[in-house]
Amino acid sequence: MIHPGRLKHRMIFERSEIVRNDYGEEERTWLPVVTRWVHLSSRGRELFQAQQVNHLVTHTVRLRFTDKIDTSYRGRLGSRIFDISTLADPDNARRELVLTCVEKT
Repeated sequence: MIHPGRLKHRMIFERSEIVRNDYGEEERTWLPVVTRWVHLSSRGRELFQAQQVNHLVTHTVRLRFTDKIDTSYRGRLGSRIFDISTLADPDNARRELVLTCVEKT
């Protein structure tokens, strides 16, 4: 179980929705669903693709359990956006969620 003192960041979790604009065109928008205190830790990695170095920053996000989040959602912390790759309840006790996220740059 995560210690409450480690939950230092307030992350907004958003879901994607397709809406029509004033011209009748479909566009994607992100709507806030739930806000939670989280513990954020990062890991960086370099990928070599097409003779270019691409930096991939992955993060582990830990929070108290909620069933309102899934992998189609994203997290937002200020102007930083985190796409959720995996979601796990490590001890199946519905006390904590561990997310693996990729930060969009």
